[in-house]
Amino acid sequence: MKTAAVAALVTGILLLTVACGGGGSSSGSSASSSSSGSSGSSGGSGVSGTGGTLSISTTSLPDGLTGKSYSASIAVSGGNGRLTWSISSGSFFPAGLSLDADTGSITGTVSNAVFGDVTFQVADSSSPQQVAMKTIGMTFRWALSITSNPNPMPGGHTGVPYQASFSADAANGNVTWSLASGQVPPGLSLTNLTSSEADLVGTPTQTGTYAFTVQTIDSSTPPQTATSNASITVDNKLAVLTVQLPAAYANEPYSQTVSAANGTLPYHWSFGTYRPAGLSIDANTGLISGTPGQGNYELDVVVTDSSSPAQTAQQSYSMLILPRLHIVSSALPDARLSQSYNFYVPYTGGTGNLAWSVVSGSLPPGLSLQPQYGTVSGTPAQLGAYSFTVQVQDSSTPPQIAQGQMTVNVRAATLTLQSSLPQRIPVNVAFDGFAAVSGGTAPFTWTLNAGPLPPGLNLDTSTGEISGTPTANGAYAFTLNASDSSSPPQLAQYTYTITVGPALGRNDTVSHATTLTNGSFVASVSPLFDPPTATSLSADTDYYRITAVGGAIVKANVYAVSSGANPAPLDPVLEFVDANGVRLNACRLPGDTTTDFNSSCLDDDISPGVDLNSQLEYLVPGTADTKADAFAHVFDWRGDARPDMIYSISVSGAFVPIVFATPAALPDFAANTYINFSISANGGTGMLNGSIASGQLPPGLVLQNLSASAGAWTGIITGSATTAGDYSFTLQVSDQASPQQVVSQQFTWHVFPALQLTAAPPQTLTAGQTTTYQATATGGMLPYYWSVYGWSGVTIDGSTGLMTFHPSVAGQFSYQLWVNGSGTIDGGTQWSNQTYTITVNP
Repeated sequence: MKTAAVAALVTGILLLTVACGGGGSSSGSSASSSSSGSSGSSGGSGVSGTGGTLSISTTSLPDGLTGKSYSASIAVSGGNGRLTWSISSGSFFPAGLSLDADTGSITGTVSNAVFGDVTFQVADSSSPQQVAMKTIGMTFRWALSITSNPNPMPGGHTGVPYQASFSADAANGNVTWSLASGQVPPGLSLTNLTSSEADLVGTPTQTGTYAFTVQTIDSSTPPQTATSNASITVDNKLAVLTVQLPAAYANEPYSQTVSAANGTLPYHWSFGTYRPAGLSIDANTGLISGTPGQGNYELDVVVTDSSSPAQTAQQSYSMLILPRLHIVSSALPDARLSQSYNFYVPYTGGTGNLAWSVVSGSLPPGLSLQPQYGTVSGTPAQLGAYSFTVQVQDSSTPPQIAQGQMTVNVRAATLTLQSSLPQRIPVNVAFDGFAAVSGGTAPFTWTLNAGPLPPGLNLDTSTGEISGTPTANGAYAFTLNASDSSSPPQLAQYTYTITVGPALGRNDTVSHATTLTNGSFVASVSPLFDPPTATSLSADTDYYRITAVGGAIVKANVYAVSSGANPAPLDPVLEFVDANGVRLNACRLPGDTTTDFNSSCLDDDISPGVDLNSQLEYLVPGTADTKADAFAHVFDWRGDARPDMIYSISVSGAFVPIVFATPAALPDFAANTYINFSISANGGTGMLNGSIASGQLPPGLVLQNLSASAGAWTGIITGSATTAGDYSFTLQVSDQASPQQVVSQQFTWHVFPALQLTAAPPQTLTAGQTTTYQATATGGMLPYYWSVYGWSGVTIDGSTGLMTFHPSVAGQFSYQLWVNGSGTIDGGTQWSNQTYTITVNP
């Protein structure tokens, strides 16, 4: 054989689609609710059959509406004597309906929307009795209705703006609104007549009680119509005109005058039960003023007129008092070269939609500031430290504008070890390969973390070169670590599997047979000089060693074409021989469906004259707990080895050992960190299954079978470890062979204590005085990354945790201190945060 290569391993995925539904004529839907219908009276004059075979001829029933009377009938043909209708035992039947046992009529009113399949049954009075059944879908939809908001409609006051709305519930398609009867108060009008919600707005100009009916029609076929009766009483009582207050900002002067309508001047103004600290109201003018603190407040304004007896009116407001829009200048988290980056610029305050921009400096090439969201995102393309000024503008009137200085460092890409070593190398043949890395900062250092290298090979820790002459056959799994020269250094880990076996060389004899497993392999036979000094051509043939368990059926198929621009089918031959090259006699030829396996193991054509390819099935001798070798021999029937007869040989039924593809030493992480860590194995026969055979996972973690298929298994260890410590456990993976193949591997895991803030920052400061404080934490994995949010009077060094307080105004303020640890496992992140309140004295 000149070349042999694995073509592909195809994993099938079964997509399971679950569908549900219902409708008037559907017979395939189902409903979770069920109700038994009335069978009606058994007396009286019923319907009689028309003779012949009894059957239900109704195939569908009309849809119904909730709250509306429903009437339909079940029709039949055939039958003898009096007919009796019923609902099949256990069948769904909408509550509120009844089935007349004598006539098959369905009547009643359904109060809730529902759909499902109903199984109807009719029986005649012949002997023997005939019974017919049919399942028919029934659907009841919500009927169109109108809801007012508020409900009931509030009264109005002359000279005071009024607003209410009507919504169309359970409408089908578009709706149209109208005033069906009556009169709305003068000054008001019904608007938005083609939307799902109509508004009643305006300013009442005349007192009185006004009754009216609102109507809406949807676009059903036929259209549904709904009406709603309403009544509004308009008076000329005293009322507060101002219904909304403009935004207030924490620790900044505020001024806004409220007004009233009706009643007798002059007015007297006051606060009710609730008001923000720092605000007062002028009793004569209604001017609200002062300097409020941050918070979410209720504010009650009360006005009293000068009539006798005096009238009083009250208006309540909600006031969310936030800091003035402010960007917190800070160092953003480091970005990695050529890796996706996304981080929100920290800010406080602001109202409505925000607009972001960069007004000076420059972002790292490849990163940009999203103008709507304030995120720095993209894929950085150049190393370095970058400073820039970000501006944000809110949608208040006039708009607030704030700027902040940002910095971001683009560091080397995440260090990764590559799968750069071959999976198979020949024994006793010099080998030289490299465990290649990507990302990181040179120089690098390689170390052997777990598992042995193949005997005879050595690792150069400064270059990642693995070289030497392997001396022993076998499959070797080993884990390498690579660290770079970053500060702190990055660490990467990868598990390699190398199989050391006989050199492929020329496999034109049984003793030099190439070992095959399940799958397809491409090779060729062609003329050769043997020995190299020969002057005449000899035919080339290929031998393959296939190992299987006793009782297994090994199937081989050979497909061949000629080489060149226009390949044509050729005529390969396939036989099975023993270790001495003697043809075996325990095969089944193409087309043989017996279980005898007593044919000679030689095939030329799958279908003579039609399919020139070859196929054999070989029954391996022995019991299921033994293994045996068979040798597939591929050659050219003409015997002259036409140049470059390209062929593929496909094998199934071979024994494949289960091999773990996960390092024995799992990455460390911190308690209370949610993790998802994948662990996998490959090989075996049939479906694989994984389980914990002994030992203990860290408390709080569980092993789940993420995916299992023929020859492959992936589990996921997920959860949050609750207790720090060192844990060892044995993972077991088994297949469906008989006897079952079971392999185990022991794993170890170190869980750090949970990350916890231990800082106790100052609680009292003085405006205008700068103070520093060192934040501290315990547990987790170093290095830490620090940040603060919520108050512009404090900043923090992201890498050291040194806090700088620079309060500018007196008051009480709150902020959040965050610390993030290093080291993550498949998305798990460790962090701790705490909210602190600080008082700033004048």
